[in-house]
This record gives sequence, structure tokens and C-alpha cells, in this order.
Amino acid sequence: MRSTDYKLLAEVLVAHEYYENGIFRDLRVVPDAKTQTFLWNANLIFKPSDNGFSVFYPQSFDAGYVTDLVEFLGEYYLRFELHSSTHHFFNFTNTSLNDLVLHQFSNKPMEADESLHLTLEPNLHFTDALGYVDLHLDSFVESENIVARTYQINFSSRQTQLNYFIANTGEENAKLMKIEDAGGEPFEGPEKESMANGATVFRFSSGERLYPLKEQGENYCVLKKTNPENNNNEDPDDEEVLIEKLPSASPSSITNIKQLSASHEDVACSSIYIYL
Repeated sequence: MRSTDYKLLAEVLVAHEYYENGIFRDLRVVPDAKTQTFLWNANLIFKPSDNGFSVFYPQSFDAGYVTDLVEFLGEYYLRFELHSSTHHFFNFTNTSLNDLVLHQFSNKPMEADESLHLTLEPNLHFTDALGYVDLHLDSFVESENIVARTYQINFSSRQTQLNYFIANTGEENAKLMKIEDAGGEPFEGPEKESMANGATVFRFSSGERLYPLKEQGENYCVLKKTNPENNNNEDPDDEEVLIEKLPSASPSSITNIKQLSASHEDVACSSIYIYL
């Protein structure tokens, strides 16, 4: 029996800024029912990979086949569902804060750099998919030849306001404390607040400054305490480092949404509790 040579038709690479090395490890791609049937009938091969998926075609799948198909059926596309094995996807991804949406990617209309066109649609049926990739077959025909295409999808991380709540300390002691990010930028605070159980905590906030969520923490902050005899609190040699690397924000640390006063932008707020 003679083997069939297959060539690349489409490659879709999916990256996510949240993950280490940008590899979206929790991604799962599944052709929908219509596409599965078409792949079988046309002898196309769907091959998932660590960073996306590919579709391969045999010699019998030529430009004439595609042209005839589109003329007969009209606009025809292959749909691939994007799923995430983690339920935190919408927490750590830069997408709508107020509505559950589907990310619909399509190679029509084509962008100048051949990137996939993105449309955000309401998830009216509350499907467990995070989105779709639609590949229109006529986009692979050029000058009566099949042309392979490679597309890139890049998800970015959600930016959050960091809020550290210092517990198990008194007010006078808290006033001697300060939090700085890795670049030495100070946080606002401390601001005295009460927890649901009535315990007193002191909040330090990054305010208008936002930080991206990362699988492996990058923006470590430091908790310092100033010598009480230092009245101006500005001598770095007169400070004690209490915690060199405070815990980083995680997808589960997002507790609420607030509007920034300067930009009026809705942002996610992370709450991290530190018990001394």
C-alpha cells in the first residue's frame, strides 16, 4: 500500500504571557463536530502540540477542491474550540472584568501581518470553551495553489492593583513599616482597616500602579521597618528588612474590582494577607 505524503496547511501557535516561557500549558484544542467530520472526509490531519495545533493535507486536497467547495457551500471554515484545564483562565488573562466572553479568532478579515482577527463575544450559552479559532479555507488558496499559513495568538496577563494587609501588629508599629516593589517604588499606606472577624489590619496599596499576574512571581515586594528614632523615615541605612520577598499576587488573590481615580479604568485588585 502506497503511503500518502502530507503537507502543512495551517499552524496556529498559542502563547500566554502569564506562563513561564509563554507556553500555554493548560491549553486544549478540539475540532468541533462539523470540523471533525470534514477532516475525516477530506483526509486532513489535525495535530495538537504543546504550543497550539497544526492541520496537514494530502495531495488530493488541492486548490481546485477548495475552490469548488467554497463555490458550492459558500463561506466555509474549520472551527477549533479552545479550552483551558484551569478554571482561573479569566482571572489571570487580560479580558473583560465584568462579562464572561468568548475569544473568537478568525483568519478573515486578514490583518496586514497575517495575524488572526479577534472578536470578543458574550458567552450566551455559558460554554466551557474560552474561545474558537475559525480558519476559512479560501484563505489558503493563492494563484491557484495551496499556501500554508502560520498564525500566532498571544494572550496577555491581567494587570492588578496589589494590596498587602499586615496583621498581628499594632498601629504604632505599622506606621514604622513600608512596602516597596522590586524597583524601589513605595506603596501607599498604611491604612487601618477591619477584617470580617473584627481583627485590625493595615493595608499597603500600589494605588494607580498595576502589576501583571505571573505563574512564577517576578515583581517581588519587600516589607521594611524604620528605626523609631529616625524621624524622617528616609535613611535607607536605618531600615530593617522584615520580609525580603513578600508573596506575589495569584489568580485566586483577586478579590474585587475598583475604578482608578485618574484613568477611571476598572481594574482587578489583589488582596494578600501577611501575618507577622
